[in-house]
Amino acid sequence: MRPDEREAAYLWDMLNAASEAHMTVENLTPDVFVEDRIRRRALERTLEVLGEAARKVSEESRAAHPDIDWRGLIGQRNVLAHESLARPLQSVITSILMSGLEK
Repeated sequence: MRPDEREAAYLWDMLNAASEAHMTVENLTPDVFVEDRIRRRALERTLEVLGEAARKVSEESRAAHPDIDWRGLIGQRNVLAHESLARPLQSVITSILMSGLEK
């Protein structure tokens, strides 16, 4: 795969993961979401995929899309992937989803 095709694939993966994340939480209240372990796990995995794809996007492409919180996406992926046993559920999941769940 050529570098430009690879870049497009990472951006496509990000778009798909963002769409899946939205579908996972749409029409849920925060309280219902927190109690639904299967949806929580699905969302965690989807956010990991989103962050991993974001991590692979070139600095040039990141600079072309300053409206995306690249650092936040990648950082959230790292927390989910490496600190999953140490983090309290409320402080990670609820904080990143409250605005999306309330829409």
